Amino acid sequence: MLSAVAARKQQKSVIATANAGVVEPISDVDPVPSSKPPSKRKFDQTNSNTVPRKRKKQALASQGQRMYEEDTKERYSTIVIKSNGRGYSPSAPVAIAEDTGLINPNEDEQTLSTFVPKLGQNFFIEKVRQNDNSESISTSVYLILSLGEKLSFSGSVSLTVVRGTVSMFGCLISASPRSHAIFAPKGYPIAIMEAQELGDVNDPICEVPSILSTQANNKSCFVKLEDLRSGVDEILNLYGSSDTTFEWSQDFSVDWALQDFHPIQTGNRSSMVFQNPSSWKEALDGLSSYEDTPSILIKGPKNTGKSMFARIVTNHLLQKYRRVAYIDCDIGQTEFTPPGMVSLHVLTEPVFGPPFTHLRQPFRAHF
Repeated sequence: MLSAVAARKQQKSVIATANAGVVEPISDVDPVPSSKPPSKRKFDQTNSNTVPRKRKKQALASQGQRMYEEDTKERYSTIVIKSNGRGYSPSAPVAIAEDTGLINPNEDEQTLSTFVPKLGQNFFIEKVRQNDNSESISTSVYLILSLGEKLSFSGSVSLTVVRGTVSMFGCLISASPRSHAIFAPKGYPIAIMEAQELGDVNDPICEVPSILSTQANNKSCFVKLEDLRSGVDEILNLYGSSDTTFEWSQDFSVDWALQDFHPIQTGNRSSMVFQNPSSWKEALDGLSSYEDTPSILIKGPKNTGKSMFARIVTNHLLQKYRRVAYIDCDIGQTEFTPPGMVSLHVLTEPVFGPPFTHLRQPFRAHF
């Protein structure tokens, strides 16, 4: 009984001898098995005596590498790769605008603040000791803004409108005892506070403190600023960075007496200033025409301002409704929770700042 390999070899030999005119008989006797198993390796009889197998493989590999390099150079000779420094690393602090040279002082400057502080006239500082036995002193700054006056700033501050109405990040804030946490850190648009409506001196809500008694009959907008002390500024300490989240170089020659409040008088083309597009204004005006409670869906491509617009819509609705239900479906860049969660939030206060400044417990959530 012949094996399959032996049968094929014998068949090839029969065909070869038949072509030569000689026919050899086929034996039915099995060949005597050898003590050494036959090798499965096939030898090349032509090149076995000329080029060693190892050298032959090296020669073919080098030849193929040269052909690949020449072909690559021919096809991709116009591609140039430039390096812009080290790649992103989550373990190291990211360079800010001032460090990377994005803020160029030689560029055209633009006026961001029209408010000119004058101590004792439109700018007042009040320091009050919290109790008789305490050494801690709370500082309050009062500003009187005429209609249309603007004050731009970065940082964090607690804002209370005492009289009139001001705008902040596309939202109107009217006089009330409620204070609002305003966040404008690095990498976020500069906050612009603008006086929109004058106050009513007969409104009991607009009663001015004693330090402003000389301005009691003034119909301008009165705002109160205080240190927020939210602790958000300590977030960079987790990464061992000496930078701060809200520190900014101010160009006013006035000491504002607040820790994280940094007014900005002039900016340039690289300054990130908040702008409310006309299309957003039209959408907000359309919300006022709804008689029933509206249900709003915000969608769009990346980097088009969906998150900022959602905050503006939420703040706009809170001017009319006591509560607003916010369903966050962007699991990659969530607003109030860590990423990866679809969450429902019931909001009663407006939000001013990026997501990391107003994380909160959701009403309902699914991871």
